[in-house]
Amino acid sequence: MKKLLSLVLICAMGFGMISCVESEESPSVTAIRNAKSEQLKALTGLYNAQAEAAKITAQAEAALKAAEAAYKEALTAQTEQEIENAKALLAAEIEKIKAEAEKALWEAKKEAAEYEQYIFENANQRIQDLYLAYANAMNELSSTKNQLMNAKSNMTALEAGVIDAKDNAAYYIGEQNRLIAGYEAQLEVLKDPKYTSANRDSLWAMQGALYKEYQLAYNYYQTSDVKKAADDAYTAAVEAFENMNDELSEMNQVQYNGGRLIHWQFDYNNENLWFSENGVQTPLATFYVNETNLEAWKNYIVNSNLEDAVATATENLAKAEATLEAFKGFKADFDKAVEARAALVAYDKAYANYDAVSETVEYAEELAERYAGYVKDQQEIVDKYSAQLKALKKVDLSAFSSEDYGELKDGWWYNSDLSISMNAFRDNLLNLEAAKTTLKAAQDAQKALASTATDAEKEAAQDAVDNAAEAVGEYTAAVKAAYDKAVYDLEVIVENETKYLASRVKSKENYEKKIVTAKENKAALIAAYAPARAAMATLDGLFKSGSDFRKFWSENGFWCDVETDGGTYSVYSPSFKDKYNFISDYNNDNIPDVKVNADGTVVDGLFDANTQDYYYFYDLAPSATYTNSSTGNTYKYYYYNGGDYAVVTYDQIYNHYAAEVAKAKDALTIANYNLSQANEWNTNWDAKEAELREFVAGLNEQIPAIQALVDAYYEAEEAREAAEEEIEILYNKYSAAYDLYRYGVDIDQQIRSLEDDIAGCKMTIANYEKSITDAEAQLEYGKEHIANLEAQIEYLQQLVDSAKAALDAAISAQNAE
Repeated sequence: MKKLLSLVLICAMGFGMISCVESEESPSVTAIRNAKSEQLKALTGLYNAQAEAAKITAQAEAALKAAEAAYKEALTAQTEQEIENAKALLAAEIEKIKAEAEKALWEAKKEAAEYEQYIFENANQRIQDLYLAYANAMNELSSTKNQLMNAKSNMTALEAGVIDAKDNAAYYIGEQNRLIAGYEAQLEVLKDPKYTSANRDSLWAMQGALYKEYQLAYNYYQTSDVKKAADDAYTAAVEAFENMNDELSEMNQVQYNGGRLIHWQFDYNNENLWFSENGVQTPLATFYVNETNLEAWKNYIVNSNLEDAVATATENLAKAEATLEAFKGFKADFDKAVEARAALVAYDKAYANYDAVSETVEYAEELAERYAGYVKDQQEIVDKYSAQLKALKKVDLSAFSSEDYGELKDGWWYNSDLSISMNAFRDNLLNLEAAKTTLKAAQDAQKALASTATDAEKEAAQDAVDNAAEAVGEYTAAVKAAYDKAVYDLEVIVENETKYLASRVKSKENYEKKIVTAKENKAALIAAYAPARAAMATLDGLFKSGSDFRKFWSENGFWCDVETDGGTYSVYSPSFKDKYNFISDYNNDNIPDVKVNADGTVVDGLFDANTQDYYYFYDLAPSATYTNSSTGNTYKYYYYNGGDYAVVTYDQIYNHYAAEVAKAKDALTIANYNLSQANEWNTNWDAKEAELREFVAGLNEQIPAIQALVDAYYEAEEAREAAEEEIEILYNKYSAAYDLYRYGVDIDQQIRSLEDDIAGCKMTIANYEKSITDAEAQLEYGKEHIANLEAQIEYLQQLVDSAKAALDAAISAQNAE
């Protein structure tokens, strides 16, 4: 409604006087300049221009009211799409009214400006002063009328706001009261010593009794008269309402440019809102004959040649049927196109399979040979380290010397770990040999002692022997440990190098397999190449300019949306499509050319842009390129990375033209119906008009009876809700007792929590009650504002009349001199 209200400010404005003047005179002003008596004519012309402007404003206001009424009527539509359509129609109608009113007002203002200019240039000072007083009063009157129209337009929103506030409050206050009743039922149990001081056995029995009471009440309610009465009352009201709407739909079938003849006005102040089965609330309406539409319909059937409309609809149907029939003849062409596209799909897939340097035959062979060399080299390494390990494990440490170590390591391969461990083995061998030499020297010295040696000398010799023997033992253990470490490191080396050898062998085998795959892919690419070129030629032949198929499209444009794995695209009548990565065939042998890069690698023409050709052909396909958001790949024609061609099928287009035939048949049916209705009305206008008015009166007579059924439903619904609330109270009592038994709740804390919940509900109720008060206050202010504006308009009209009378008298007196 915001757009509608702003438009009222523009289109329904009053017509004030123009204080600025045009620099050039029109011929009409030049003509009236010739005599003083023409001043009176100028003033008369000014008044007439003002009256015309007022008429334009009134017409714009009436048109806006009609548009607003139609929009409100459309709001009762059952689907969201119908409501959106109504909004769009209202917006279009507003723009139309605005443009027409502004143009008419401009013409009226321009004419009035000429008369106003003459008065200022030819009247004496007294007449000019009187005219200014009149013009100022007119401007203020016009502005106030404009304010009044805006205020009245805003009343619709204010009234709707009151209704919404009351509806929302009534619903939510009811919900809050039901919550309060439930909380209070729980409090009743929690504050009753019978429950709070009972032992668990007693509590079990009491909560069971409460549950039984609740269950009995619930089961009784399901089959009770109170529930059945509410259901029956609802059914009766719905049937009466729908029967009346069926009668209206059957009667209100006249379709023409002016709209329907029977309209309805909703009573937004009626608190008994009708609610439909889908939950949308709509106030009951009062029906009336749309006099404007009735007059337009009368003029339409009298002045229009509806036979022409029938003839046009018949011709359009014949064209639609002929188009459909012609399209049927292109089924074979579509089948050819399907086969051609299948060939292009096969080519694209073959290209994608071969579209990698490492998968070309020549490069796969090169890598397989390279990895065979890697395997040979790695095998040598494994053999060498394995031989070293075998030799090292044969070592007898009891007889192994540093000299033997030198012979063993001659020609060995090392890595850093093995070098460290072998050097440690060597060093410990040298240390052991030195310790053994020291031991032998100590033993020889001990043997050489004379029989006259003192006990101290004997003890010293024995200590030397013992120390040397201990050193030999330590170095013997160190040699064993260093040897074991060297064996372990060499075993790790052999194991790792063997694993690496296995990976090299696997890579070699993979590239040998790639050779097979690459040869298969290359053969598939070559096999798909010629059919793909033929497919392009087929599509060119079907769709190119001058073909029968293309001629059909030029006469019967077509587009539709096609869904693909990449998204939804608009497909149009035939246009050029390009295949940018089609491999060239310069010798025309229908085999893709094989090219060699500067570095000598064979790439089969796939990876050097200079070897690729652009091929263009006609087809039905999306006009834009497609970029895959995940990969970033852009496809300049319509085979989408693993998807299918985004083209319309024969059935899609057939269904399109079949739908056009159905529309044309519907249009012819409506045209024939309008013609029959028009003939019937034109033949007996008075009787048909009386029948229409009698029917509308009959609809209005049904409203009180329907309203009574609605009231009966609400009354029965209140009884049903009261019964449900009683059941809810029983359930809340049982729930509180069960919590006491099952959970042993903190009673004081639970009571405080429930009391807080009740306080919150009451605060919510107060807020909703305040929303009603606020909305009603705004509505009352709006009513007062309108009353004040109407009083002000009445006062300003008197000022305008007085000023006009004084101006007329002064000009008459001047002309009488």
